[in-house]
Amino acid sequence: MSATKADALRRLDRVAGQARAVRNMVEESRPSADVLAQIHALKGALDAVEVLILTDHIDALYAAGSGADDCVARTAEDRLKVLRDTLRHHVGGR
Repeated sequence: MSATKADALRRLDRVAGQARAVRNMVEESRPSADVLAQIHALKGALDAVEVLILTDHIDALYAAGSGADDCVARTAEDRLKVLRDTLRHHVGGR
């Protein structure tokens, strides 16, 4: 996960900066619409990190199961379960 890890860490640094900016906006009593717009952007940035890590996880499951047919089938099921759970969280949980 080295390239993915480096990318995720860069993105998380940006997320941390965005979170500090939102905090400053609240402290400065900036208009709610502006704060909410930044919170929406912050959520989008976190979603992008989640997708990056999820994709890496799915790739790792695929690579781990690429030896035997039954392992591939099992990891394919595992990948679909992780994907379904994540999509359910995004679609149904918000």
